[in-house]
Amino acid sequence: MCVFSEEVYGIPPEQVIGSSGKAKFEMRDGTPLLMRLAEINFIDDKAGKPVGIHQHIGRRPIAAFGNSDGDLQMLQWTCSPPGPRFCLFVRHTDADR
Repeated sequence: MCVFSEEVYGIPPEQVIGSSGKAKFEMRDGTPLLMRLAEINFIDDKAGKPVGIHQHIGRRPIAAFGNSDGDLQMLQWTCSPPGPRFCLFVRHTDADR
């Protein structure tokens, strides 16, 4: 999503939360580098969705929208008390999707 979110949806990549890998800072021959590691930071599905939102935003959203079973935990976390919240779940049941 981050790769094409701005072109397709007009949303800059820094405002998109998605699965991510781990990285580390390293100095090589006096040059600072960020190196991708062969490890997963978190997977943005099921219980990973509220974790990702918390890590990137640092607070519970006031609205959430989902269209798959992988969105359930995000919706549960978003719509839990206290405070007013809005959650919408669109369940696709047709065979063409």
